[in-house]
Amino acid sequence: MATILHLTDLHLSQPSAATAIGDYSKAQLLDPEEFQSRKTVLEASLESLGDYLVTQHIELDSIIITGDITVTADPGGYALLPSFLAKLGAAMVEPDRVLLTPGNHDVRWSAAPGSVERYESLLELRTQTGYQTAYFDGIDIDNAGRPRGATVNPLLEAGDGSYIAVGLNSSNHCGVDAAVEVELADRLDAIVKKAGRDKDVAALLQAWKRRGLSDLARVDQGQLIAAGNLWAEPASAATPLRIAALHHQIGPVTAVEELKAFETMSNLGAFRTWLLDHSVDVVLHGHTHVAYNRHDIQRSYHSTLTASAEHRFLVVGGGTVERGSADAILANLIKTAPTAPRLWPVSVGGLRATLTKKPLNAGDFVVEDVFVRGDLEHTVGVVAGANVNEVFEQLLGLGDLSGSARPLVCRIADGASALRLPTSYPDSPFPADIAESWLADTVGWWQRAPRGLGASFNHGERLKYRDGEEFDQIERAACALAKDTGSSRGVAVLVHPRTDLVDDAAFPSFVMLHATVTGFGSRKQLDLVAYFRKQEIPHWWPVNMAELATIQETMIDIMAANARPGVRPGSLTSVTSIPVVGEGIPFVSVPWIDRSADNPGALLSLVTPLLVGDATGAETTWEVALGDWALGDQPPADGEPIPLEGIQALIVLLDGLSEAFGPTREATLRVLVKSLKTISHENASYRAALHGKKRAEARIRWVRAVNEERTILRSAVVELVRALVP
Repeated sequence: MATILHLTDLHLSQPSAATAIGDYSKAQLLDPEEFQSRKTVLEASLESLGDYLVTQHIELDSIIITGDITVTADPGGYALLPSFLAKLGAAMVEPDRVLLTPGNHDVRWSAAPGSVERYESLLELRTQTGYQTAYFDGIDIDNAGRPRGATVNPLLEAGDGSYIAVGLNSSNHCGVDAAVEVELADRLDAIVKKAGRDKDVAALLQAWKRRGLSDLARVDQGQLIAAGNLWAEPASAATPLRIAALHHQIGPVTAVEELKAFETMSNLGAFRTWLLDHSVDVVLHGHTHVAYNRHDIQRSYHSTLTASAEHRFLVVGGGTVERGSADAILANLIKTAPTAPRLWPVSVGGLRATLTKKPLNAGDFVVEDVFVRGDLEHTVGVVAGANVNEVFEQLLGLGDLSGSARPLVCRIADGASALRLPTSYPDSPFPADIAESWLADTVGWWQRAPRGLGASFNHGERLKYRDGEEFDQIERAACALAKDTGSSRGVAVLVHPRTDLVDDAAFPSFVMLHATVTGFGSRKQLDLVAYFRKQEIPHWWPVNMAELATIQETMIDIMAANARPGVRPGSLTSVTSIPVVGEGIPFVSVPWIDRSADNPGALLSLVTPLLVGDATGAETTWEVALGDWALGDQPPADGEPIPLEGIQALIVLLDGLSEAFGPTREATLRVLVKSLKTISHENASYRAALHGKKRAEARIRWVRAVNEERTILRSAVVELVRALVP
């Protein structure tokens, strides 16, 4: 996944009354240095954003600034830009990953179009910083789009190949003097001389000149030709996302009227046709100071009612900070990712300005996930983010998923981040440190081969055995990719049609895995896509993603051992046909006690603290044994964990070690064992009632009985330990 930071209309300048965002007109009591200024708000916001990006391990691929860096081409404003961007700290990109497009405030008014004078400050900024810029008409290209002078590259290609962005100049004619009327031309010199002697004539002359100035937005023909040539290959469903960045809007952005000579570009029809002809997917712009995301459509001007050539694209307008809107959205984080050719997800996260530096979280961004390309009316649901926390926060925000399209596609750019539980993981019965070990244990059990006694199947056995014999699909897939990184044979299947697709046979919801290598050179990464026929989202999706991250690590190690080192963990994507939401951890979690049914050493960890009087150890281990199948008021959406085999094995172990407890603790041990037997009986009864008509009533009885016995169990554990304390 590539992340673009889109900024616009910064209007950088030193603090003054003119740049204040507070209202200081009613009392002149403060020095302008004390004012709440645009500059200080922008710097605080960018510094906060930089810290957030570093903390969340989000690497910016590029920064695109769509004009109005300063005010009225003020050289001092340009000088502030490098130090302003440096507020991003470690998140700042290299200079050649910054793309600037001129705004109407960035060019010198009254200077001739295409002149060095018009672009003087921008040329100096480009030379001093190494930033990329759009072509400057008349300097970098001629009217036919042919290069002139030094090579300039207004194009940014994503490091992961997901987009190609081109900067365009729409300000070559902003602030240009209108031609003098013919009938006045031969008298103008005389009028100028009179103005030197007569103040009234001078004032009239200046007013006349101002009325001849036009803020004309236009993308010249040479610009369109040259920019179009940068997209060398014809557009197709598989080519990278095409992004056009310019300063001016390409249509009305609000219903509010603005009375001026030119509301939009003078050659807007030609420009929008250019968007259609070159299949541009996203347009970034500024100028209006309004942040918005909107789908747009352009039809050929040769279309008829029955035959229409049309093109859909996304328009992203950038906001800014000004008086009365100190908390406006001032930056967009735009995330793109290579995906299936038919659809291309784009995430736009708008960041509101903050008056002072503060820690940011995902909730500080106004996020919209949209599609470009393909049929935008019938899209699959996609949730994408830089890491597991970002994606999980969005999943929680979807609520009960009733309004979400299917299948649900969840994509984590940093797959390795899924090795830890999301910070917002709900209903965890354990503190954070124990929860992490619970995740590792759970993933380990589901990936072990062969499976344990606690379930009729697990994923590890399905991936590494076939028909009772070893057949490691993960190793085979990794070796295929090590041999040829372009291979599509990195596939593993967890369903056995001959035995699974009969009667009521139980088989995994996790049905298929596909691994591919993407990137190039030293940036190769291993991406995994997994298909689930059904998946419980808030509680079990993080566990499935941790499984995928573990498989990803294993495959990378195998590839390294087979002469393909240096491949990094890439993205993880889950595709879920039937996503469900519920309360509590679902039955597929398999409680720790059942995962330990065939592991005497694990079960002994419950008994040993009781034998030696270790109160802390007893509390921790028994809380794990009892806690990861907590009984809520409502059953989980996909069934709930009901331990049985592990409890029975623990009863057998305690019976065998009963003499070690001694006669003084025999009665308490009998209470503990009796309680375990009661729980085992209640669990078995409830399992049997799950498919009956009175399941709800059976659950009420089961919850009441088991919770009563848990209280007895905890008391017995405490008493057994306390009896050994002097």
